[in-house]
Amino acid sequence: WYVGSKSGEGELYDAVILAAPWHNADITLLNTPRRVKAKPYVRLHVTLLTTSRASPRPGYFGLGEQDAVPTTILTSSESVRRAATSNSTTNKTPTLDFFSLTYLRTVTPPESAKDEYLVKIFSPAPLAPSLLIRLFGNTISWSHTHTWDAYPYLTPTNRFPRIEVDHNLFYPNAMESLVSTMETSTVSAKNTVALLLKRWFGDEFVNGKDCDWDEHEESKKDPVDNANWAGWGCDSG
Repeated sequence: WYVGSKSGEGELYDAVILAAPWHNADITLLNTPRRVKAKPYVRLHVTLLTTSRASPRPGYFGLGEQDAVPTTILTSSESVRRAATSNSTTNKTPTLDFFSLTYLRTVTPPESAKDEYLVKIFSPAPLAPSLLIRLFGNTISWSHTHTWDAYPYLTPTNRFPRIEVDHNLFYPNAMESLVSTMETSTVSAKNTVALLLKRWFGDEFVNGKDCDWDEHEESKKDPVDNANWAGWGCDSG
């Protein structure tokens, strides 16, 4: 495969692994009919802040000032829809202010000797200053926001992108159409490398040989504690 940049520079490779979400990688395939269909991703907003409040303000949730408020809160569209239905005769589509709110830990700002609470909020849109005041009052001393395409919309389907788009052209992120986590993406990447190693060096290089663990005492141990375990399989590599 020839991998070239817009500047005109490039080089030939025996194999290529596209380790990035296809929809924002700005990659064009030439001289192959294979294509990867772009999948819409969830645009997620995260807000980090520090506050002197030990929990959010009860009034935001319709509670009294003496009522306790959890420090981990998850929301759902269904709960908002039901609240809107019970409080209004209109058919307006309800919106969520945030998906989750979590108190992570206490921190001590350099300019203050008092501990504050570090809070993380995931939301579908940027949080307005007025909303933060409703949640925490005038107790926020620091805040930071970040936005990124966090994961694809997981809709029911029986068709998924190919891990091997074309011969020796791999797309590990195809796994995200089924499940999107750092752990599963890592497994997908490892298996991609294993496919290449198996193709170039044979099955025993990847999976090892004589790997019937049940025949000896080593079967009772964690494979990673076995001296013969080289990362891919027993006695491999």
